[in-house]
Amino acid sequence: MNKKQIFLLIKILVFVVIIAIFGRVLYKAWLDYQKMEVKPTIDWLTLCASAGVYFIALLFPGAFWHLLLKRFNEGTVDETPGLWESICAHVCGQIGKYVPGKFMVVVIRTALIKSSRTSAAVAAAAAFLETLTMMAVGAFVACLFLTYYSIQTQNWTYLAASITMVVCAGAPTIPAVFVWIVRKIGKNKVASELLNIDKLSFGTLARGWILELCCWAGFAFSYWLTLKAVGVENLNLAADFPQAVGVTAFAVSSGFLVLFTPGGLGVRDLAFIGLMTPWMEAKMPGSGLAMATIASVVVRLVWLTTEFLAACVLIPLRRAGVRKPPEDWAQSAQQKID
Repeated sequence: MNKKQIFLLIKILVFVVIIAIFGRVLYKAWLDYQKMEVKPTIDWLTLCASAGVYFIALLFPGAFWHLLLKRFNEGTVDETPGLWESICAHVCGQIGKYVPGKFMVVVIRTALIKSSRTSAAVAAAAAFLETLTMMAVGAFVACLFLTYYSIQTQNWTYLAASITMVVCAGAPTIPAVFVWIVRKIGKNKVASELLNIDKLSFGTLARGWILELCCWAGFAFSYWLTLKAVGVENLNLAADFPQAVGVTAFAVSSGFLVLFTPGGLGVRDLAFIGLMTPWMEAKMPGSGLAMATIASVVVRLVWLTTEFLAACVLIPLRRAGVRKPPEDWAQSAQQKID
């Protein structure tokens, strides 16, 4: 076996172990669920609200991607993609994370946005930078919460993992580092299409961080609504929101950064369950594991459904926001005259 085959085998074995652990947790949660005297019921209206909030949250990283596209295209093309076009392509790319390796996220977004106004190299570079920024912001938010969590529980595992994620995802987004990486791995043709890569600044990243923070707040609110929808008792948004933000940021970031898991399957769910079970137990004694597991499974289904429905709707609708370059306007006008 060569190195590539050995590496693939290791990833498969690790994934199998993760799924086995997740399966064991699901079984234990099922046993706890069977013992519950009052079974939870789904509030479908609140669940729909959760889906709506999640969709709105997805628009913010799309806006940051649009900002990066404009920055990298500045001065090189006469016309850049419109905001609606960029956001639609970005949201549709979410379904790519369910392919192991997550590379399809970049492929889909690049395929939907590339044109005479945006090269594939610019679209891909902007997609990588936006994704890494989103994960870095999520890991940073998780660090803030997990510092308090670790002090209270004396469990430093989650904090150590979140600090590692901040470094791994955040370091490549530093402008000088990102430019060096692009120049290092890019071929001459790619480098020639990224003439504005040096224009990346901390000011641009700062605006990106603000947009990504809004995204994570939306994810957390969606998760909190899911908790409410599945029947978790004694919820209070103001008191619960820091917990929801920290847990959601850690779970989603860790699931995404473990690249060989489709949609973070197993990793994200175990993070949600591990961090939320003690909190759920305090609110609903004897039902902590069952409720944390139900919430984890339901929020995955809600977000998955939202992403696929959004892609089905936005792929055709995005054409309404496509701005034709000047040469296309001239051709259209000539055709009308003829």
